[in-house]
Amino acid sequence: MVDAVVLIWRVSSMPAEDSIDSSSIGLLAMLRPGEIAGSTLASQVASQLDAAIAMGILAKGTRLPSEPELAAALGVSQMTLRSALATLRTRGLIATVRGRGGGSVVRGRAEPLESAIRGRLLTTGADELRDLGDLYSAVTAAAAGLAAGRADENDILGLEELATLLSTATTAGGVWRLPSRFPEKTGTAAQSGRLTAAILRVQIDLAGLRSNAIDRESLAAGFPHSRIVESIRDGDERAAREAAAQQCDAEIQALINCRLQLLLETDG
Repeated sequence: MVDAVVLIWRVSSMPAEDSIDSSSIGLLAMLRPGEIAGSTLASQVASQLDAAIAMGILAKGTRLPSEPELAAALGVSQMTLRSALATLRTRGLIATVRGRGGGSVVRGRAEPLESAIRGRLLTTGADELRDLGDLYSAVTAAAAGLAAGRADENDILGLEELATLLSTATTAGGVWRLPSRFPEKTGTAAQSGRLTAAILRVQIDLAGLRSNAIDRESLAAGFPHSRIVESIRDGDERAAREAAAQQCDAEIQALINCRLQLLLETDG
């Protein structure tokens, strides 16, 4: 859950506006968190919207639907939504203009502070990382296998484009941020709402752990994403599952290795 992820963000200036598309609304609805003891529905919806902004589903400059439309899409009352939006305004994540022609626009988020990410990684045990990795691998591999039998040409082209970007990523942010979108797009290509929702929730958990201290060679030890796309295009469900699982396993192992290195540096 986003509420459990310790991140510190700086908010950027107000951007130009773009309307949200239907696919983003669908992904947003899938991010609905489970109930947290003692939390209100409004705080859960705020976390849901917060997660969508953090993952780029609600990009900087995106104009949110009207309150009645967004409340209906999320399955909550307008009063609950207003309370959630007020929380996001307080955090500086959205800006709202009242009156005719007004509305709420995403202001976006800057990169998380590396110190906060390292702190969370250090307090996350290796067993917990492996447990998260088991879920990550299971849902992503299942989605890749289904995508091999269900993806249309547009889905495959989108995955190919993202795989190309991944192969040329050089910045620490790019190395981490782009892989978080690939499993989500795989879930969409699989045409499975529940799998996509599960993938999105795993990505939320991983978001607070992806340190720039990662060994990129270790991270690249899995199959390249292009192999996953190739298997999906060929309709080879088994190969797609295996390639996706190996990629997920390599990412989790890289996190475990990174945590160990940080522990050694701390002890030293």
